[in-house]
Amino acid sequence: MLVVHPASICDVCLDPYSITTEPANSPHVIACGHIFCLTCLRNLSPNACPLCRKSFQPDRIKKLHVAAPPELDGASEEAETAQALSFLQRVALVSRENAPDADVADVLTEVDQWLSEHSEDPNSNLPLRAAVISLRRFKVLQDQTERDKVEHRQLRHQLKHSRRNADHDLKTSRAVEESLLTRIQELEQDHALEVSPLTVENGKDGFTFPSLHSSSYLDCMHNLNPYRIPGIPTLNTVILLIHCPNLPNRFRPIVYRLS
Repeated sequence: MLVVHPASICDVCLDPYSITTEPANSPHVIACGHIFCLTCLRNLSPNACPLCRKSFQPDRIKKLHVAAPPELDGASEEAETAQALSFLQRVALVSRENAPDADVADVLTEVDQWLSEHSEDPNSNLPLRAAVISLRRFKVLQDQTERDKVEHRQLRHQLKHSRRNADHDLKTSRAVEESLLTRIQELEQDHALEVSPLTVENGKDGFTFPSLHSSSYLDCMHNLNPYRIPGIPTLNTVILLIHCPNLPNRFRPIVYRLS
């Protein structure tokens, strides 16, 4: 419950607020924190604050109370202390983790309004001021925690998706590698089968095929370029040289002259 000064007036009709129980002329606060009499608020169309133009809901209007003129300084101070303790209890109630944001906003609005009107000294009502500061910090940390939880869930989902893709890529890479190795082995086997008929063991019939890089092979290639041996495939530069002196007779078939 907020208490306004007896000299306060409505900013719309400029009439003083009633100190009686008459609701029409009593002060009421809306969501933005501005205060007007109930009569002026009911006549507004649309439902927007005359000062800041922020919209408000009629069912969210809060009634305030006008303070009676203080008779004694001691009584006034006692009433102010009691009001501060009441606000302190309300701040404590909305400081729990699951407190609705609307309730927190209402309490902070009322406390700020009361402190601005009854505590001109910044060092007065220190417990209440400290509680309000702590409540605001708590709400900031709570909102940040909720955002961090959402981000954490998103990052975990992205990490799980990335790991799944990495496992799939690894399996695909291994399959391609195994396929290439298998193909290489097949090509090596085919190459061995093609080359083996052209190989003669050293010492058999006293003949060894000349090396492709030996001088004897190059000399024979130069001398026998116009000839070929039927029945033995010509693979690029691999030619059986019939004029080699040590070629056995069984490797000397009929030679045809190429025209």
